[in-house]
Amino acid sequence: MLMTAGHLGLPLKIGAALAAVACVTLAACSTSENLPPMQPYVGPSMPTTTALIAGAKQAAAEAHLAAPLEMSDLRPTDHGPGHFMVCIRGISNDIRTGFYAAFFDEVYKGSRLPVIFEHCETQNYRPVP
Repeated sequence: MLMTAGHLGLPLKIGAALAAVACVTLAACSTSENLPPMQPYVGPSMPTTTALIAGAKQAAAEAHLAAPLEMSDLRPTDHGPGHFMVCIRGISNDIRTGFYAAFFDEVYKGSRLPVIFEHCETQNYRPVP
C-alpha cells in the first residue's frame, strides 16, 4: 500500500519535496533591502521637577485628596501608564485610602490606588511645594 500526502494523492516523498521547494521559493522572495536602519532604543526621560510637582497636584485633585499633600521620591517602574512613579499621600474624605500612585514619563500620565508591591505605605514622604 502506498501512502499519499494530502488531498493531491501524491506519494509522501514527492509531497514533502514539493512542500520544501515551495517554502524555499517563498523565502527567496522576501527581502530586507527597503527596511530603515535599526535605531538604538532610547528610554523615556525623567520628568522635570516642575512637571513632577504639577503632576502630583493633578493626581491629588483627581483623587480628591486634601492638604497636607506629600509625595515620595521618584522611582522607575514597569507596571503603570508611565515609566516613573511617585506615591502621593493626603487626607481623604471618604473610605478610600489616602495613598495614590502617580505615573510619569516626561509629563504626568495618570494615577491609581497603589498595589501592595509598590510599598507606598512604607515610603519616606516630603511636602509637595
